[in-house]
Amino acid sequence: MKHNHPIVGITICIMSLLLTGCVSAKQSAPITVEKCRYYPTDGKYIRDDAANLKAESLEEAVAKGKRIITLTDAMAEYGEISYMVMAFNRDNEFYHVEMESIDSINIDEERQRLKLDLSAGKGPDLMTVFAVPDANRIMWTGCFADLTDLLEEIGATQEFFFPSVNSLVYNDKIYGVSFSSTCVGYAVKQDVIGGDDIPCFEDFVSMVKNYPKEAIFINEYQSSTDILRYFLEASDSLHGMVNWESGECNFDKDLFYNLLDLCKKYGESASKGYEPIITPVYYSIDEYPGEDVMKSDGWVVINDWFDEGNCPMFFEGSSIMMNANAKEVDGAKAFISYVLSKNGQNYSCDPTNKKMFDEKMQDELLMFENGQAKMLVDPTQESLQEIKKRLGEGRYLPYRINDILDIIYEESEAYFSGIKDIKAVVDVIQNRVEMYLGEQS
Repeated sequence: MKHNHPIVGITICIMSLLLTGCVSAKQSAPITVEKCRYYPTDGKYIRDDAANLKAESLEEAVAKGKRIITLTDAMAEYGEISYMVMAFNRDNEFYHVEMESIDSINIDEERQRLKLDLSAGKGPDLMTVFAVPDANRIMWTGCFADLTDLLEEIGATQEFFFPSVNSLVYNDKIYGVSFSSTCVGYAVKQDVIGGDDIPCFEDFVSMVKNYPKEAIFINEYQSSTDILRYFLEASDSLHGMVNWESGECNFDKDLFYNLLDLCKKYGESASKGYEPIITPVYYSIDEYPGEDVMKSDGWVVINDWFDEGNCPMFFEGSSIMMNANAKEVDGAKAFISYVLSKNGQNYSCDPTNKKMFDEKMQDELLMFENGQAKMLVDPTQESLQEIKKRLGEGRYLPYRINDILDIIYEESEAYFSGIKDIKAVVDVIQNRVEMYLGEQS
């Protein structure tokens, strides 16, 4: 019977890495302009056969003797993952992925139930980050399988993949794999920082705070807390205010006072219809015009304020995790291998495999030049190289700072709303974070 050979499902995905620069599954026809199709619903290009993929039913899979892998998503009928599941079920003769969707009406309750199942050693074999959106807060609890050895075995290294491929990392162990590279940064108005050079973080805060013109921060919907999140979420040390090694913190300093004042100022002006001083930068072919074009329009790319420097940020939305207590371990590994293979990456809007990304971007550029696609910007070879460079620099937001950020956001609201003065709020934050760090040690 076919199900007596589960390891074959993985072996299929490990072939010709050295020849292709990809983790390879069964070979498919290369993507060509003729075989691509523009989908205006998501502004991307997906292989034309995606529109013609036939979903294999559970009954059909059982009749073929396939072993069943369960995967839970929050939007199972949409997006790249649904194409990858249908293609995997078509290509793999030993396994079938049965995708379940969390009820969108009761999504919070369903997500909580899934987390409880995981903590009890139950739940699906695989899940996406849409089903477990706070995966980065629970990945050290033992509910997700360590995928480090699998990725090394199939050659999914950063020689061939963008850093986004390792989406959930804790203590050098990989608990999440991303099949797509979604990367965003930020740009600031040139007159805010007085030129094209990116200042240090402290000077940037002062420049934004003291900007003399009436302005909003990014958009009219941002609260003061949303703005504070931009300044803090990328820094594991909160820009030197937290020392994890010594277990100490210091928020009673000019930098933090300036930050709170800045956020209150721009939060209060958010709905007044002013022009923004910060704009998001999406590193995709149909939205990124190139740095020179942005400068000519008066914007300087600054990206996000990581401790390691100014870098763009990866989103975790394309992440897949494997249950540490998966019933079909080999099958789950086979599917993860598949989504990183040439076949699987064909269905990614922004492949995380570098070679597949290059091929797809060139196809999309050719379609644009031939008048077969509309885009928000005019892409060029130069802008494509910039996108690739930024994807190589991208980082995921740090995780261990999350609980401290929750404390800061919660307590800062009393200052933003006028209930407490700034010194009283800073004192409460200082005391609560000190207590939290003491508990961690």
